[in-house]
Amino acid sequence: MACWVHECVVSLMIICDKKPVFKLKPEMSFDELYAEGRKNVRFGFTFGGSWTDKLFVGIEYTFEVMEKMGLVPFRRWGLKEAERWVPKRQEDSEEFLGYYPPMFYAMVCIKIWGYDVTHPVLHRALSGLVMFSIERKEHCVVQSIVSPVWDTALLVRALVESGLLPDHPAFCKAGEWLLEKQITKHIDWSYKSKAGYLPPGRWAFQFFKLNKEEFKNGAIACVVDWINTMQSNIGRQPMT
Repeated sequence: MACWVHECVVSLMIICDKKPVFKLKPEMSFDELYAEGRKNVRFGFTFGGSWTDKLFVGIEYTFEVMEKMGLVPFRRWGLKEAERWVPKRQEDSEEFLGYYPPMFYAMVCIKIWGYDVTHPVLHRALSGLVMFSIERKEHCVVQSIVSPVWDTALLVRALVESGLLPDHPAFCKAGEWLLEKQITKHIDWSYKSKAGYLPPGRWAFQFFKLNKEEFKNGAIACVVDWINTMQSNIGRQPMT
């Protein structure tokens, strides 16, 4: 799974466990989510379809029965570890992994844990949310992702293909900016990497601020080594 998916899964597990309810104002609703109408919607799964569908629905029902009976081993330990794990994924740039979904779920978890709005983690997350917001006169649009690093690299490649000379000032400026965004910190990927001891040299797609060291001279070599260590046994590379 991609790194941002890890954050979503852990946060959603906490949300599903606590099942928080937030009351809406009378004038607000999410009825548009129910294509057949709220009164006609059927919650839950039905036994139908292929044998694999029936298998997974059966497993789901089994887990529901176990939960009602209190047969959930390691739950307290897992929730405690999750509460420790989630806040540590907050970036120096205040958001969570550069995606709105993991950021939103993480903020819900932090609120569930009873953190006050003035708490540094939640306060910084709300401040980071501004990065994803586009305010209009009558409404505010929240973007799912902001990807300046990817955008810059793709634009540079497009300009090269269009015939712009490599020594153009725009390329020099873009190259320097990209080198400054290279991440040279060991994070989650290093735990299961085939050679986690190697210096990292990857780039994210968002405004990352994990780069604590100067790594410009060996940037390309570092990237090649890092990519090789991230290859799985079947030869594929992770998404992020």
